[in-house]
Amino acid sequence: MLLTLSSTGLLYAACVALYHAHPGRSRLESVRNAPAGPLMLRTAAAATMAAALFLLASQIGWERAVPVTLAVLAGGGILCVLAAVFVPKTHLASGVALFVIGTLAGVAVVAFR
Repeated sequence: MLLTLSSTGLLYAACVALYHAHPGRSRLESVRNAPAGPLMLRTAAAATMAAALFLLASQIGWERAVPVTLAVLAGGGILCVLAAVFVPKTHLASGVALFVIGTLAGVAVVAFR
């Protein structure tokens, strides 16, 4: 359960970060104004996706972790775009909340291994 929660939360947060990495769509002033802001956000999203993949691979093996990561990433991307369209004011807050929840669940998975 914690593994599912951590991978889903981290991958959804990565999708939200990639969505807000575009200066025209972002609600973050630091991304809009700073020339390196979008690159830093994309790099953080890639690191979050890699962390979710390595967390899954450490628990279920690489042969299962790669397809599961891709499937959850696709689902998270669809939900991210739908949330951005229908509830744009809470889109960024939901990404941050799921990042925190995913990180805490990931730490619990590693700690109680």
